[in-house]
Amino acid sequence: MNHSPRPEPASPPESKPSDSTSPSLELVTERLRHARLRAGIAQRFGVADRFGWDYPTYVAHERGQVSLSLMAAKQYAKGFGVSVEWLLYGLGEMDRRERPRTEASLDDLREEVERLTRENAALLVLLKSGALTPD
Repeated sequence: MNHSPRPEPASPPESKPSDSTSPSLELVTERLRHARLRAGIAQRFGVADRFGWDYPTYVAHERGQVSLSLMAAKQYAKGFGVSVEWLLYGLGEMDRRERPRTEASLDDLREEVERLTRENAALLVLLKSGALTPD
């Protein structure tokens, strides 16, 4: 009988970026997990409940078993409220924020609508009272 030692099972190959522009899979997984926790989802299965994402696929992404596509990264970033650049590459701010100019423009539009509503209401009162006639 041959009692030679069993060979050790081969460990899975490490995922390494193919070039300098590829995201580091390990760091992506850390940021993906951080974004999930920050969004108030303690368990991975919560992403399926909250967002309707495919649970096995999400888990494979968070564990680093499958590379994260740009399409999936955009979906996760939108759901978790983080920027795609931060999620994939750790660049820029984590939070996805509206541009201040856009927010100011929306506020300006709201004020203008309120002003016009008040003006129109005043004109209606004058028209009904007969103090103003339509031309």
